[in-house]
Amino acid sequence: MRDNPLLGIALMIAGMALLNAQDAVSKLLTVEHSGIQVAWARYTFHLLPLVALVGPKRLRRMLRTANPVAQFVRSTSLAVSAVCIILAFSLMPLADAVAVSFIAPLLIVALSGRFLGERVGPHRWMAVVIGFAGMLVLVWPTGDVLERGAFFAMGAAVFWAIGLMLTRQVRNDDSLSTLFYTALIGAGLLSLVAPFVWTQPSAAGWGLMLIMGLLAGGAHTLIILAFRYASASFLAPYNYTMLLWATLYGWLIFGDLPGARVSLGAAIIIAAGLYAWHRERRAAETQDAAAS
Repeated sequence: MRDNPLLGIALMIAGMALLNAQDAVSKLLTVEHSGIQVAWARYTFHLLPLVALVGPKRLRRMLRTANPVAQFVRSTSLAVSAVCIILAFSLMPLADAVAVSFIAPLLIVALSGRFLGERVGPHRWMAVVIGFAGMLVLVWPTGDVLERGAFFAMGAAVFWAIGLMLTRQVRNDDSLSTLFYTALIGAGLLSLVAPFVWTQPSAAGWGLMLIMGLLAGGAHTLIILAFRYASASFLAPYNYTMLLWATLYGWLIFGDLPGARVSLGAAIIIAAGLYAWHRERRAAETQDAAAS
């Protein structure tokens, strides 16, 4: 398939819009349901339409994986991240939680040297330090972010970073297989604990849960398609459009707008993340030039 960067950008931005729409629905559901139950619904109503659409033959192919342990640990980490971020949504404005979670790409930079054996140079370490400074601006007790909600948002970022690092370990598996295992293991694990915190949903609640799952499936489909038309490194900065969507949905649905302190902290984290991305691109170009 030929590269089409503009189409890749459009698909990525649309994927981020659907992801944040899913987050907004999650926040609505936390008014009456626990974060664990909402996370269960997110995975279950993502899994069921996926299984129904692919059919038995394709489903058997999706079960194949070269690294089942990595798939299990990855999916478990992402499920814990989902519970944490939903709990954060229940305690703080949508855009604030998303802003704190932006520390995840910098956590990957910090952890990749230790766990993946990748070289992390001084420029990228500087980006990590600056990013953590931005996070301190966000979560400082006198700021706009509620302290307990920020704790859950940081936990979500940590487990999300672990999940993304393990994504590199399963990169030889089919992308739909990874998507399937993410939904299957997340739904399975959360089904074990959801009965202990279960609140019977109303008809509207069931409808919102179904919408949330469909939004998740649509978002991941758009993101997978985006990577077919442009490289991951090229598309990386457009992940930060999540903050724009989160701010828009937070304002339209909940009447929330980020304060000056949150905006400053988010700007510092995004700038650090973009700088780390720029250094990675430079390093990759240098390696390509040396190889040629």
